Amino acid sequence: MARKIIDYDIAPDEIFLDNSNLPDLDTNQFEGRIERPISKSALWLSGIVLAALLVLFLGRVAYLQIWRGTGYAERSRNNSLRHTVILPPRGIIYDRGEVELAWNKPDRHYIEKPGFSILLGYLGFPEEDNRSSVVYSEDELVGRAGIENQFNDLLTGEKGVKVEE
Repeated sequence: MARKIIDYDIAPDEIFLDNSNLPDLDTNQFEGRIERPISKSALWLSGIVLAALLVLFLGRVAYLQIWRGTGYAERSRNNSLRHTVILPPRGIIYDRGEVELAWNKPDRHYIEKPGFSILLGYLGFPEEDNRSSVVYSEDELVGRAGIENQFNDLLTGEKGVKVEE
């Protein structure tokens, strides 16, 4: 009996599709197109662009760290917080019937009845005293005579501090 020889070779037409073996080829859907590898010139161009960006980046880092580094270091050492004093509004002086005798307005106001000016006193700028540990602001007023002077600590209130960077 004769043996049958079976051919296991596969023809390329049986594997790949192209115009000849695909009757409804749609070229708008990229059917039947042959893919090509990326060209060496495109790889070289992208490598050159990336290398140029790296050189620019490293150059900027060197400029900021080496040439301008001492200036930025000095600037960071001098960077600190600024403390601004917030002055409280001065207290209001009442009589025993809760009638206002001295109150706050942009300029200082007192009751306009005779005899109260000596009793209430007046406000003025603080005197410079080198022995005092109290620091006054140029906008701060203190009681100079009368009730304003006697109760200055109560009428002044407590200073606040605003911290800014």
